[in-house]
Amino acid sequence: MKLYTEEQMAKVWMAGQKYWETSGASITFEELLEHEKPIELPSDEEIDELLERKSSVNLLGFITGVKWMKEQILNQNK
Repeated sequence: MKLYTEEQMAKVWMAGQKYWETSGASITFEELLEHEKPIELPSDEEIDELLERKSSVNLLGFITGVKWMKEQILNQNK
């Protein structure tokens, strides 16, 4: 899953406005996002794979936190 910060979204919005004002042409949102580096969350499979390789208490707490954060982000708009 790709996530973008509020700052990145504002930057993309302004870039689109500027592009339209200077060229008179439109550009897609996806084309503008190509220039931004998203925050990449690990997939459930990647988390489970990491858990299988290392089973320390600290890592387990970290993985639990990652899963909780992912759930919070996914349920944010519900």
